[in-house]
Amino acid sequence: MLQEKILSKLKEFVVTKINISGNIVKLQVQLLPSQNAQTQETLLKNLLPDFDVRITFFVKEETKKRFKKIIGVSSGKGGVGKSTVALHIAFSLKEMGYKVGILDADIYAPSIPVFLDEKENPISKDGRLIEPIETKQGFQLLSMGLFLKENQSPIWKGPMLSAAFSQFLEQGNWECDYLVIDFPPGTTDVHMACAKVAPDAQILLVGMPSKVVYADVMRMYVVLRALNLSVIGLVENMAYSICKSCGYKEEWITSWSERKDIMDVPKLMQLPIFHHFHQLNEDSYLADYKQGLEAEYFHKLSDMIIK
Repeated sequence: MLQEKILSKLKEFVVTKINISGNIVKLQVQLLPSQNAQTQETLLKNLLPDFDVRITFFVKEETKKRFKKIIGVSSGKGGVGKSTVALHIAFSLKEMGYKVGILDADIYAPSIPVFLDEKENPISKDGRLIEPIETKQGFQLLSMGLFLKENQSPIWKGPMLSAAFSQFLEQGNWECDYLVIDFPPGTTDVHMACAKVAPDAQILLVGMPSKVVYADVMRMYVVLRALNLSVIGLVENMAYSICKSCGYKEEWITSWSERKDIMDVPKLMQLPIFHHFHQLNEDSYLADYKQGLEAEYFHKLSDMIIK
């Protein structure tokens, strides 16, 4: 085809649109900030001397990195407390004095708006950027849960999930020091999208002492490494329980947690069952909430992550 022949001659250029009508070739070409439009136009026309070439240039705006670091919290298994860990890392960073954003990347079952009792719809002031809402606890937040009614869930295929994630990340008007991403369970298109739009994200794995959980966490680890995403370590959640009355410590152990043949990452911490988390969830984390018993664990964990 004529169009393919023309594009093959222009392979050194980013041509986003081409229209051919007789001898007239209309091109839409991306121009880098460092390139001169007149020079590029001359080069393009010299490559197509037999055509009347008409060019429209546009400069692609470079996405500004508005946070120091992206901390992703992921697990191959649902129900291990991944969202709770992500939320308390956010609280710890906030208590350390940092501005924190939370991206709830679980499109089907978003948890963070439920935890924080947030129902406000995000808006766009300029038709391009999405304004994260400011939660009463002081976080910036974007989540599909803010766009849905309580009884709604999107029925989307994989490409739509990755597109939604990319839009939240790249078009969110984030202004924070750290962005915490709460990933969905399983190995999904969202993780693949993250590898493309946020390849420098640091991923924390969350598991619990169960061979079933570790089997899925290991699968998640393999996928993350295949995507060249950095895995900074593992947190074993709900690893033990301490009786509130007598102080007896009941610990659960699985030999799968020591398997280094598949997943060679440091186990950063074992977290107990925090019995008061149930009431915190029921109360939707009050605006003046400060971490209590859990502060020692999550401050230490957050400190390891950011350093």
